[in-house]
Amino acid sequence: LGLGDNQLTTLPPELGQLRQLVSLDLSGNRLTSLPPELEQASRLSHLNLSGNQSATLPAELAQLWQLDSLDLSGNRLTDLSDSMAVLETIAQWPNRLIQLDLSHNQLTDLSPDLVQLEHLTHLDLSHNRFSEIPAVLSQLRPLLFLDLRGNPLTTCPLPLPWRIDRYIFPPDERYADFNHWYLSSPTSAEYPDLPFLDLCLE
Repeated sequence: LGLGDNQLTTLPPELGQLRQLVSLDLSGNRLTSLPPELEQASRLSHLNLSGNQSATLPAELAQLWQLDSLDLSGNRLTDLSDSMAVLETIAQWPNRLIQLDLSHNQLTDLSPDLVQLEHLTHLDLSHNRFSEIPAVLSQLRPLLFLDLRGNPLTTCPLPLPWRIDRYIFPPDERYADFNHWYLSSPTSAEYPDLPFLDLCLE
C-alpha cells in the first residue's frame, strides 16, 4: 500500500484491518503518530515513515512482530533514549529488525541499548549531528552496512564490527577504496576479515 507524498496528518484506524498487508509506504506526509489499530496488521514487514514529523518512535511499532525494515529518515528525531523500549521489543520478535534508516534527522548520540538489535545488518545514520562515533556501533557484530556521511565527525571511525561489508564515512559522496590504509592500521589485527572500507574524500 502506497500513501506517500501526500499531506496526511492522521491515518484511519481501518489500516489495522489489512491483515495481509506486508509493505506500507507513508513517506512524505505530515505524520507525528500512528493509529493504535495499526498493530493489528501483524504481517507488516516493511514500513516507510521517511519525510514525516515524528520526534519519537511510534509505540505501535513494538507490536509489528514481522517488521524487518524500518525507514525513519527525514523526521525530527533528536534522541532515541525514550524510544529504546520500542526497538528492544522489536528485536525480540521472531523476524527481528534487519534494516534501520535513521538518516537526515538530528541525532547526536545513540543509546547503548541499541546493542539489543542483535540481527541488525544495515544501519543508515547519515546526515545527522554526530561529532563522535557512537561507542555502541562497535558492538553491533552482525552489521554489514553503516553509513555515516554528512555528520560533523572529527575522528576516524575505528574500530569496526568485524563482519562489516561497507563502511561509509563523511564528508563526500565520492568514494575511494581505502583497504590498503586499513590493512596498515594498528587496529586491523582486531578485525582481519574486513572485506571493504569506504572513506569518502574531498
